[in-house]
Amino acid sequence: MMHSLISLPQELVEMIFGYLSLSDRGKVRMLSKDYNSRFQVAFWYSARVRINLTIQCLERLVKTIEQCDSTIPIENILITQARCWQKHSPSRIVPLLVKAFSALQLRTIEFQLPTYKSVGFEYWKPVIDAITEANQTTIEVINSPPVQLSNFALSKKRAKLYQDTFRNLRELRITTTSSSQHERPDLTQRFWSFIETIGENLESLKITAVHKPQGYYSKPDPHRGKRTRQPDGGYLPEKLSLPKLRSLRLNDVAVTVNDLKKLLKSADTMESFVINGCQMDDPKNDWFEVLKYLKANRFRKLQRLVLLLSGNYWGVSNSYDLPELRVDSYRGNWISGNCLVQLRSGANGYRQMRKNLWEELEGHDEADGFWSSITNQKWTGEKAVAWKTPKATNNR
Repeated sequence: MMHSLISLPQELVEMIFGYLSLSDRGKVRMLSKDYNSRFQVAFWYSARVRINLTIQCLERLVKTIEQCDSTIPIENILITQARCWQKHSPSRIVPLLVKAFSALQLRTIEFQLPTYKSVGFEYWKPVIDAITEANQTTIEVINSPPVQLSNFALSKKRAKLYQDTFRNLRELRITTTSSSQHERPDLTQRFWSFIETIGENLESLKITAVHKPQGYYSKPDPHRGKRTRQPDGGYLPEKLSLPKLRSLRLNDVAVTVNDLKKLLKSADTMESFVINGCQMDDPKNDWFEVLKYLKANRFRKLQRLVLLLSGNYWGVSNSYDLPELRVDSYRGNWISGNCLVQLRSGANGYRQMRKNLWEELEGHDEADGFWSSITNQKWTGEKAVAWKTPKATNNR
């Protein structure tokens, strides 16, 4: 006797519908009235619902939720950009979002907005306000739109509300659009205070700084803004704690050695550490100190270590270029894994070599000796710094 789809247990139905698009799920419901009744809930299972912040769109979402016979398991929301003439004030948007969110068990909130437009906060604030007002404590993943650093300041009352609401947050991918991290360390400190507020159970953190104009990186000024930095010279709160962090990725973020030591406190849990072009005051010595810190604390669960440093420090020194270091050791950890070392060679080329990063760190107590050994003495060569010439820099 053949069994129809309608007779399968709920666990198998959810597994099958997990492979179907929203359109295909709709076709299954249209097969018959029985199918429509049986799979109404499964239609939404694991679906990512795309909405924009307009009255018309949100009213349709609320109406759909109200007309459903049972709870709609919409878990994933994608916020997209509305046309400029469709925009409405937050006073009209937030109540509708609260009404919709209150009836759902959301796990993921994502934003799909252009990184080159300063509209992120117009979408971020009403959505986050609605989440907290609806007491949506089931949120596990947030992927933010581009938001300026100055928009992350929280009052004590608001900070407590955020802490309670996002206590189950596991993954945070956040984009900032300020190039003033060196000029305004106070803004950076507020931003990291926000991260700490919602990061009690955070396991994965990715932060990307989008600079304007695109591709421009401001040169760290050792004197500018020092009065507003932390006593240890860093940007992060003095007692920053992200105790469950397992994966950290920073793209073009201004940090110091002490900042990274605070972020890497969880040596027993850290599994992935990726840096892409983050700005340091003294790159060759600071990154060597970070690597020494990793070695001193061993980080036995660290399987992925990536430092993309090459091609990022033309404003600091024209006498050297730092390499890219990659260790991917999924069967062991970074101690036993081979490290791929990649260094620029000429204006557009690259030179690659394999090294044991752990042994290199053991054999050197000074930065110059380490970088020289791991690049086979090529890091100060003419080809390594060719991209820093005035002609190459003007072509960037």
